[in-house]
Amino acid sequence: YRNDVDSLDGIFDQSVKELELNGGFSLLPLQQIISSVSAHSHSKTISHDMECAVARAFSSARSAFHLVRETLSEKSHKNYSKSTCGVPLIDPDTDSGSWTGYHNASEINGRYNQFREGFVFSNGQLFDVNLEGHNEVREGNELECITEKSHPGINFEEDMEELFHLMHNVVADGVLKAIERRLSLPPLYFHDQLGPTKSSSQWHTKRYIIDTGRGNVEQNA
Repeated sequence: YRNDVDSLDGIFDQSVKELELNGGFSLLPLQQIISSVSAHSHSKTISHDMECAVARAFSSARSAFHLVRETLSEKSHKNYSKSTCGVPLIDPDTDSGSWTGYHNASEINGRYNQFREGFVFSNGQLFDVNLEGHNEVREGNELECITEKSHPGINFEEDMEELFHLMHNVVADGVLKAIERRLSLPPLYFHDQLGPTKSSSQWHTKRYIIDTGRGNVEQNA
């Protein structure tokens, strides 16, 4: 592994080491990654732009989770059609590797989703949620980032796409390159063998739903 753990390659090399030690699990320091990308690019604005992409995505997802839960009917959920706000609902009996849409917090969606609802995006697919009139009040960095957009406000699909670009082009690509270094594989091995990961990958936004017995306590993740 590279000695400079503060460099971008060093961060991902450390992540691969954790993947080995933890059975495929690693937590990545996103703020450190953003700072390293900014320093490497010598850009004064890229760090702020990336931080805003994350802030807008979480703000948009938070509003969308509230809206979906408010409008989801028992009938539409049982039939796994679209919810009344147009969000595709995931059928737990289908192949989870190609899920795109919303799932509620339930063991039927996998034991690890017993207390997590989520939006899932597979193989480059996205969807939109009409959040007009449902935006939550934001303060501080989130509000600043939202009002900086050329079209101020929350656009779910646009914000998810920005987050995907960061998580795929920087994070996922960085981890795969670190695995190539660790295993002494040729550069672009995974791309050449498996095809473009932009169209053959899956990512999620999740929110924990905790039942306290006095109603649900919702926490963003």
